[in-house]
Amino acid sequence: MYTLTKFLSKTVKPLTTAGLAISGLACAGIAWAADDVPSAVAAVSAEEIVAPKKARGAAAILMEEVVTSARKKSAGEEVQEVPIAMTAYSGEQLEALQVRSMTDLTYSMPNVALDGVGTSKGTANFTIRGQGINSSIPSVDPTVGVFVDGMYYGMSWGVIMDTFDLEGVEVLRGPQGLLFGRNVTGGAVSMRTRRPSHEFDMRAKASVTGDNDQVYAYSVTGSLVPDVLAGKLSIYYRDDNGYFDNKATNNDEFGESETYVIRPAVTWTPTEDLEMTFLFERGELEGDGSTSKNLADPTLGDFETDNDLEGFNKARWNHIIWETNYDVAFGNGTITNITAYRDFEQTNDADIDSTDAAFGGFLEFNLAGSVNQDQFSNELRFAGTFLNDRLDLTVGTFYFTQNQSYVEARALPGGNGQNFGGNIDHETWAVFTQGDYRLTDSLSLTLGARYTQEEKEADIARGVVNTFPCDIRSTSCVSDFTDDDDWSSFTPKFGLQWFYNESSHAYFTYTKGFRSGGYNLRNTSPVASPGPYNQETQNSFEIGTKSEWNDGRVKLNLAVFHNEIEDMQRETIFNISGNIVQQIQNTADATVIGAEMDLQMLFGDNLLISLSAGYLDGTYDDVRADLNRDGNIDGGDEALDLPRLAPWSWQAGATYDIPLENGLMSLRLSHKHRASGFWNDSNADSLRSADILDAGVAYSTADGKWTATLFGKNLLDDEVATTRFTVVPGVSVYAPLAKGREVGVELQYQY
Repeated sequence: MYTLTKFLSKTVKPLTTAGLAISGLACAGIAWAADDVPSAVAAVSAEEIVAPKKARGAAAILMEEVVTSARKKSAGEEVQEVPIAMTAYSGEQLEALQVRSMTDLTYSMPNVALDGVGTSKGTANFTIRGQGINSSIPSVDPTVGVFVDGMYYGMSWGVIMDTFDLEGVEVLRGPQGLLFGRNVTGGAVSMRTRRPSHEFDMRAKASVTGDNDQVYAYSVTGSLVPDVLAGKLSIYYRDDNGYFDNKATNNDEFGESETYVIRPAVTWTPTEDLEMTFLFERGELEGDGSTSKNLADPTLGDFETDNDLEGFNKARWNHIIWETNYDVAFGNGTITNITAYRDFEQTNDADIDSTDAAFGGFLEFNLAGSVNQDQFSNELRFAGTFLNDRLDLTVGTFYFTQNQSYVEARALPGGNGQNFGGNIDHETWAVFTQGDYRLTDSLSLTLGARYTQEEKEADIARGVVNTFPCDIRSTSCVSDFTDDDDWSSFTPKFGLQWFYNESSHAYFTYTKGFRSGGYNLRNTSPVASPGPYNQETQNSFEIGTKSEWNDGRVKLNLAVFHNEIEDMQRETIFNISGNIVQQIQNTADATVIGAEMDLQMLFGDNLLISLSAGYLDGTYDDVRADLNRDGNIDGGDEALDLPRLAPWSWQAGATYDIPLENGLMSLRLSHKHRASGFWNDSNADSLRSADILDAGVAYSTADGKWTATLFGKNLLDDEVATTRFTVVPGVSVYAPLAKGREVGVELQYQY
């Protein structure tokens, strides 16, 4: 495992001078401001220039309105005024909720599950409104688009890394493919890191749990050249000493990992109208492999495993993002360009049989995987207002290209083995526009459209038992399948928004979304075609309302929707002679309907109650694959439940602020529930219901600089599996586990 010293020597040390420069020059900027301020400002007292900071309670923070850029207009909008079913959190709200990764927000929002697959650390299986995947195949396009600072993540690997120093997170439910790039039929998760500021700001925090999961984070920002150049440096380190008890190896710290992230950024403002921000991130992760439990073993207790192979996960990534915003007189608008590059590498080793089976045994099933990906994207758009400010217009272009290489090696029962994999080159471009026109002071019309062209080229080596055409170290293969294909899609949007009073509105939207066709890089059967499979399309109809009462102390949002999915892309999974075969197919047409509710109520100035609930019902309309593996495609397949669809999810929480003589105390309690549902298309394996109870007690000093928090996560100690698959019926059931009860303390300082 990498040591912190090694990482510092490789990454942090060369940037230490930059960090010190930011701190020093920021302080110099403060000194300049004190000595050389214009006379008009100098006449103002110091107390008026710099108002003393005060502690703010969690209830007040969580009730604050968040400004969103979800519609990519020239100016931000308050979430409550946007006709989109969405949940947004500011950076302060995420801190108050003790969010460490996106998985901490799972089940917190209606019909949203932000789970990982569990086989490879950091691989997302996000699901929104029943639209999700159950796969770690890197070439499977996600249904939920994930964006960081405007950069689209081209695959599900490397998505669930620890988050810190965020300006905000937005989760948009329903198809968002018009303005948010590609393949977002389920919804979009958009994260924005905190930007450099000319106002000096330094933040540091440290936390530790009872199982010795330690986190250290530091961030500093300030002026390098007053009013022209601002810089920021953020550093994050996490040392997780493991949580699970592995009986096979007598290791009660199974699941340990280390994570390092460094994030420098610079904002350059050469003129009043032009601003450019450069963001860089480098990260590394190293730790144990999949923390999977054999659910067929009755001798195992909660959070106990029996893995003879503990495996490993190693990941490394870099990305650089260059965002330019140029204010223009035309339409009083803004031209925005976001150029982004990311490279990602990960290797992993996992015990899929989840038993202590010896090498060559009839139960043995282990896999090792290696993925390399690099991507480049550019989005150019203009947003402005016209016709006496009655028309908000956004137009733009989007270009994205990526290369994926993947190799997997399997150890199979009886001492057999195989490896397979390949390479995919992928290119897409799009043009889009959306206009919001105010027909009257209370009624608005939305019209939009996007045209997208996709092309993929594949070189793939299919798996044959005891044949090894690939080298996992170089992620290269001698292919036996070469093909290319392209797809195009036109995705329109229509909407109406009616403000029936000053603070409440109702809306109707029709949106079309799509997922590109593609190829399967994990072909374990020589007779199964790697593709291509066709693109998936979805027509979505939604009616909703967002309302505020009692001077904004009560917020109630409701939505109902009807989604029609055609040529649904699914990874069908089944077992042949001890080997797992995974095919990507257009299995069916289906319909998903549902309803959602979000409610916040502030009592007095100190007590906040929050409630949310989601309901889903999905049915097959026309099935074109043998989902239940009975040899026929018939009514038995159509009668199955849709996978990754939990009929009910809800959340209830309370936050109470207690003013003290020398500070402020905040108490927080939340209970999240997800109903049971099926993990795979055959309905052979189900994920049981989950109930997660979180709590926290925070004390802040009167000036708000110091905050100490005692927090608890999953206090009910509920054992939750993120994936479930039967390897050998009645003998081996693979189920990676999330952590159980965690109790910890955190100390945070802000200057």
